[in-house]
Amino acid sequence: MKKNNALVLIVLALLITIFLPSLVHQGMFLDGITYSAISKNLASGIGSCFAPHYTKVLYPVFYEHPPLVFIIQSYFFSIFGNGFYTENIFSLCIILISVSGIFLCWRLLSGSEVERRNFWLPILFWLSIPIVAWSYKNNLLENVTGLFSLFAVNFLLNALIYSRNLLLFPASLFIFLAFLSKGFVGLFPIAVPFDYAALYGSWKKAMINSFVIIVCLFCFFVGIYLIFPELITNLKFYFTQQLLPALQNKREITTSYRFKLIFDLLLDLSIPIILLIGFWYYEWKNHVKTIEFKNKKFLLFIFIALTASIPLIISLKQRKFYLIPSIPFYALSFGFLLHQAILVQINKLPEISFKNIKYLSYGLIGFIFVY
Repeated sequence: MKKNNALVLIVLALLITIFLPSLVHQGMFLDGITYSAISKNLASGIGSCFAPHYTKVLYPVFYEHPPLVFIIQSYFFSIFGNGFYTENIFSLCIILISVSGIFLCWRLLSGSEVERRNFWLPILFWLSIPIVAWSYKNNLLENVTGLFSLFAVNFLLNALIYSRNLLLFPASLFIFLAFLSKGFVGLFPIAVPFDYAALYGSWKKAMINSFVIIVCLFCFFVGIYLIFPELITNLKFYFTQQLLPALQNKREITTSYRFKLIFDLLLDLSIPIILLIGFWYYEWKNHVKTIEFKNKKFLLFIFIALTASIPLIISLKQRKFYLIPSIPFYALSFGFLLHQAILVQINKLPEISFKNIKYLSYGLIGFIFVY
């Protein structure tokens, strides 16, 4: 337990080190500034929830993306004021809730108490992926989409594992919220029942569950149309101005070949991939076997991650941060695959090592707060 506490503490220290310094400084990527400005305008009564305003010249009505993130962030500006720190507080909240989503997914599939206690491992892998730190510092829509997707998947797996069919309703709600955050890329959890069926269940049940989710989503759309008909106008313009041209490769082409995003993904996953190769070689050389590629937990999260990321190559408009909703599932998959191998090496460390890790963690946290 003491060893585990030290490892949790060092992951917490890394989380603070990676995110906190940037969140107390001004400056963001242009997209993040745009979203912040739209949200600030909305909080100031400029524009409306379903017809957001950017500037009088550029996008006086901003229909480039669904409006939910702007609506949520506008409440932060209403509460905390118009300082630069408001969007940073918003980003910090998204980071912390996303970490809790990774924690819940890990605990849900953990088989033993030892495995459950090592929830820090997928969070560590998540932090090791460079695009994560960059994206959450820059107030991107994918951050919120990823958050809602994480909780959608958590509710879905809960429903599938324990046959709690009522949980399909909150899962569908989170999918709907993910869609209203970034559009169709937020709908990938609809395929999770099929990912689960490929390993654990029946295809018939997967079809029924996905059908129930689609019916729930349809009901949400009908309900939102009856209450806020202007949202449909927003989504129509999003579809015709942003989505359709991107799918037809008529807008913001950023690459000449579709598989560039996959190459970018592999580069960003280089740390867990190098660890996997290193541990696999060590075990092969020493005739030990803890890494099991047939591990169903690993495969389940890999399937979910691929479901979230592979469809993005359909368009030549590609940016690395589009992968953000899929990244937690890659982190969870590597966590379950390498958990035993890492635990074996950790248990070989002397007790003094964990005391040093704790002192290092306290020192790092203290230094970052002073900085």
